[in-house]
Amino acid sequence: MAKQITRKDFAFDQCCPKCSQPLTSGTGFFVWDQEEQTEHPYGRDCAEKVTGHESKGIPDLTKMTILATPASQKKGRSEIGSKRSDEEREISNTKLALEYLLLRTLMLSDFDEVYCDELVVYYEKYIRGLLLKDDIKFLIEHEEKAREKGRKFSARNLQCVYAFNCCLRKAQQIALSSKQTRRAEFLGSLLAFLQRNLYLSHNQVFSVNKIFSEKGKIPPLTGNPFVWAWGKSKKK
Repeated sequence: MAKQITRKDFAFDQCCPKCSQPLTSGTGFFVWDQEEQTEHPYGRDCAEKVTGHESKGIPDLTKMTILATPASQKKGRSEIGSKRSDEEREISNTKLALEYLLLRTLMLSDFDEVYCDELVVYYEKYIRGLLLKDDIKFLIEHEEKAREKGRKFSARNLQCVYAFNCCLRKAQQIALSSKQTRRAEFLGSLLAFLQRNLYLSHNQVFSVNKIFSEKGKIPPLTGNPFVWAWGKSKKK
């Protein structure tokens, strides 16, 4: 497999290599070129054209962005459950397993508590298109066991950690370029808190979303996966 769509991810201030159009949503479909050993973000249509594969079922690391209206979010939740076909459930489980794999090997590799050396061999198989059904089953079970040890290691919580980590870093970069030193220091303190605790408090989520909305290019994020820690943080 020469080229493969590996994930949907944040891609700030970048253009699609194929059509040269800016990725205005701040997200892109990342294509790994096995021959060149390079990776670039594309628009959905261009990613599908250069790889010859649909993007359906690929890992999505932008899930925590608040893009839908409350009404559409409610509708989406009502459609999830027993009405899903076996095929849809399998696709969903596979996406979750792959998202978990990427988060614990590549995307959060600088988070010592998150990085999992045991899973690196599965990541290497993934980018070569060599993952088997048994590998997916192992990853699903690995995520379930990790979640039992603590909700901060669940795929959903790690997705949220990753989203805030990306967007906070982008906001800090903007603050530094605008010479907003105090804001950059504040964002740096939140990044350190996030890396240390694997969550942000309710007030911290509210504060950073206000900053994100000011910047325009950064999407607001939901902090719902952090609820497990909010009661604990209030007691401190």
